[in-house]
Amino acid sequence: AGAAMVKLLKEVGHYSSVKLFEHDIAGDTMNSVRTGEVTYVIAENFYAETHNSLIYLYNHLETGWTPASNKLYMEPILVNKETCGNHWDFQKDERVLTSFELNQLEKPLEKRSNKKWKLALILPIGKDTWFDMAYRGAMEGKKTLEALGLQVDVIDAFEGYDTFGKYEAFNPIIERLISEGYDGFSTCLFENRIAE
Repeated sequence: AGAAMVKLLKEVGHYSSVKLFEHDIAGDTMNSVRTGEVTYVIAENFYAETHNSLIYLYNHLETGWTPASNKLYMEPILVNKETCGNHWDFQKDERVLTSFELNQLEKPLEKRSNKKWKLALILPIGKDTWFDMAYRGAMEGKKTLEALGLQVDVIDAFEGYDTFGKYEAFNPIIERLISEGYDGFSTCLFENRIAE
């Protein structure tokens, strides 16, 4: 969206009077940050969000751990012209994780039981940077937990943008996981009906 917004502002003659802030780290936006056309990008650590959701699920089932509050907040990532190269590999045209972001990754608590937990993460897996980072984080969480002897499935709920994040895409998967006896699953919540 960054490049498109810069183009629009230039066309209507307001580019020089506007400071442009974008959300989420993506290739066209990062190129606009690098040139100074976009002032800042405010982003989330999607990698950690999916990774940690699997680790939290395991920690709860294995030890009874619960979060200290109903919402777990992560510090946002602020990217500007000086720091954009820390977050984007312009040679490979792909997102990279900083040490700050890697430090946000949770670790599984000590395994106390012989239980072979059966877990899943339901995630829309599409073709842009958000999906890529969320998927990469999910796969790293899966790898970490499988090393402890768990079964972890990362399930694609992307059917297209018309059902993106909607009840119709997620709930048949949720019903299947329940019927197949999964011990727990995590999902990104886009529509409240998913949680009903």
